[in-house]
Amino acid sequence: MLLRRYLARQLLLSTLVIATGMTMVIWLTQSLRLLDLVINGGAPLQMFGYMLLLTIPRFFEMILPIALAISIVFLFNKLVMDSELVVMQACGFSPWQLARAVMLLSVVMGTVVFGLSGWVTPKATRELDQMRDFAKSGFSLNLLRAGVFNTLGDNVTIYLTERHGLDDLRGLLIHFAPAGKPNQTIWARRGGMMMNAKDEPVVIVYEGMRQQYNNKTNKVESLRFESYQVDLGSFLNKSTADRSHDPDQYNLPELFERGPTMPDAKQRRQFIADAHTRITKFFLVFSFALCAVTPFLLGRYNRRGQAWRVLWVIVLLVFLQAVNLGATAIAQKSVLGDVILYITTIIPALVCLWLLLTAHPAGQWSHQNAKEAAA
Repeated sequence: MLLRRYLARQLLLSTLVIATGMTMVIWLTQSLRLLDLVINGGAPLQMFGYMLLLTIPRFFEMILPIALAISIVFLFNKLVMDSELVVMQACGFSPWQLARAVMLLSVVMGTVVFGLSGWVTPKATRELDQMRDFAKSGFSLNLLRAGVFNTLGDNVTIYLTERHGLDDLRGLLIHFAPAGKPNQTIWARRGGMMMNAKDEPVVIVYEGMRQQYNNKTNKVESLRFESYQVDLGSFLNKSTADRSHDPDQYNLPELFERGPTMPDAKQRRQFIADAHTRITKFFLVFSFALCAVTPFLLGRYNRRGQAWRVLWVIVLLVFLQAVNLGATAIAQKSVLGDVILYITTIIPALVCLWLLLTAHPAGQWSHQNAKEAAA
């Protein structure tokens, strides 16, 4: 029990340190995308911080299995080099007994990852998308720059030659590309932007022309105007219908509930495949941990280093991750992918468990190796 507590405590501490460090690195890259809203867009700093916090669940969902595997490699390599693992084996502790701390911690981490992917991450993703839509509609107007093509949302591009505040824009070109509708292009000598009563952005342009392609006549229709008003809110905001087809927006029970009711067969398969992918993440964490610790608990002690064991672990983890990604891609198209997904995440753990259970309690560490370690 004391040995298991010692190993679990060391593994937990190193896992948290590695996961925090990796999260900070990823946070830095993500924060650069959102920082422009604060510096140039006028968005409040509280919104920037809240949006960063909403990205943590997805980061931890991806980082925790890798961080656990890295901490296992680091700790057990250190135990071997300091001869602690040799002494433990010489005292009669079997590989199975030494791996119990790793299995216990992997169950805890797997449960955390399962909870994050199944419930916390979808809720955070929904909230983050809503915050992004609000930021785009409420603050992206302040990001308009003269002399460059400014993209607002997915369907609007605005070019202006001069800017003297949002209410005084000169030399405007506005191009709309709504999905399923004809494109529109507007040229105007001057214009201005404001928010309407619904807090949606509106552009008012003067002395210009609007052109739109007519699919029926195969001609470009032109309209000259003295003033023209366009509501940008319908172009900037992502519709609820679009979000309803995104599996990332739903938790695990909702995927199984809504998946069979989706009208399109491809969407039904994506919902079900995403649900099975989230379930297998628990087993993936368990397989990662066992594949990382098994090479260190089997074989003979070598005072010249454990580079080959570290290399074996890296190869196993990379192969396991690649196979899992391939099975996930197959599951998006076929039911067979679901079966492959479970096989590729459960079989490695079962193989490692069998190797640990059948290993001799102290046969892999000879008496001479124990003497050398004690010396």
